[in-house]
Amino acid sequence: MTPNGASHIARELGRNHYRGKISLSGFGENLLNPKFPEIVKSFRTHLDSNILECNTNGDRLTSKYAKSLFENGLSLLYINLYDGAHQMEHFDEVMRDIPSDRYKYRMHWSQKDHGLILNNRSGTIDWLGIDEADIQSLQGKPCHYPFYKMFVDWNGDVLFCSNDWGREHVIGNLMQDTLMNVWFSKPMKKIRRRLARGDRSQSPCNGCSVDGTLFGKESFDIVQKYENKGREIIASS
Repeated sequence: MTPNGASHIARELGRNHYRGKISLSGFGENLLNPKFPEIVKSFRTHLDSNILECNTNGDRLTSKYAKSLFENGLSLLYINLYDGAHQMEHFDEVMRDIPSDRYKYRMHWSQKDHGLILNNRSGTIDWLGIDEADIQSLQGKPCHYPFYKMFVDWNGDVLFCSNDWGREHVIGNLMQDTLMNVWFSKPMKKIRRRLARGDRSQSPCNGCSVDGTLFGKESFDIVQKYENKGREIIASS
């Protein structure tokens, strides 16, 4: 993503009075983008009160870089630790000038010890030891993800789900269309109707190990009500 692209998306969020969280994370490592601090600033310029967070593996993180991120408007930095507890000593030193409530460590080296819930990214990861029975057990169970979270790729493409790591379903593009048109696009509505009734038979949902009901119930109900109302109006016209 470029700073201009970030500004475009941030302005669109602002026009729609978005008050939720923006999480800069996903397919790549944020700090490899040489203009990442500018991207943070672009979002903050147009969204002055939203929580703006970032995930990093910390390989490129220095005390100076961390300070620049917060000076440009970052709210919270998540540092993902993959190698072990010894990494915390290093990052404690890197983050020595940053208030402790502005960053958090996420321990990824042990799911058992730290309560992390790992998933197979809709079937794209096969080394986690997730059995086919675990996936089949979710059939018939609704999924809230497409109702409460919008996943935007670097070029503005919007994927139907943040676990669609194969980029199978692009349901719109925020650089080419409005937020509302994308969020309530025909492809998105079709996917939502299917998942609302627990139908996970289509790819990539048929290979996904995510429960999908742990969060987002309030948004699930609101979007369901909104879309059902729209169908009622069409049916009566």
